[in-house]
Amino acid sequence: RRGPISASETTHQHPTPQVNALPTVAPRAGDQTQVERAQANLVFQVISKRYEKGSTLLTSNKSFGEWGQVFGDEVLATAILDRLLHHCDVVAIN
Repeated sequence: RRGPISASETTHQHPTPQVNALPTVAPRAGDQTQVERAQANLVFQVISKRYEKGSTLLTSNKSFGEWGQVFGDEVLATAILDRLLHHCDVVAIN
């Protein structure tokens, strides 16, 4: 399937997997500096639907303090991080 995937497609096809793995959050060096608004909203929707229902695994090449710039919205980034960091284990690899 080509083209964007909506949050409802993602969660309705597989509503309760044991672990939900999301691709890397944040553009690579040389790419655009932030994700598009629709993509940021999709990340929020997926994280919100999974909140306290199952495990979510994701990677990022940005510190939590940089997520507001990545998502282009400090409030949205804070809401995403609030749900992700509640009951979580953070593994930092330098």
